[in-house]
Amino acid sequence: MWRDTMKPLRLFIIDAWALVPALIFLLYWSFTTLVIALVGIIFFGVIGWFGVNIVATMRILRRWLVGPLRPAVPRDRKRRFV
Repeated sequence: MWRDTMKPLRLFIIDAWALVPALIFLLYWSFTTLVIALVGIIFFGVIGWFGVNIVATMRILRRWLVGPLRPAVPRDRKRRFV
């Protein structure tokens, strides 16, 4: 029904974003891409198990890498909790 449109897309219990590495493996078969695909599926599965989606994970990683300071943004337009 239309009310289920906001649910995340899943294949059985795996989030659809976790299948992107598997698609890469299907396009180029090798042992290296198999390992990368399995590691990617496990990584996406673990963050999905914690209840965090991929977009939020990328924002957390960006915040961790860049830090709290955003010097290119003027002080009056700085968002504190992003």
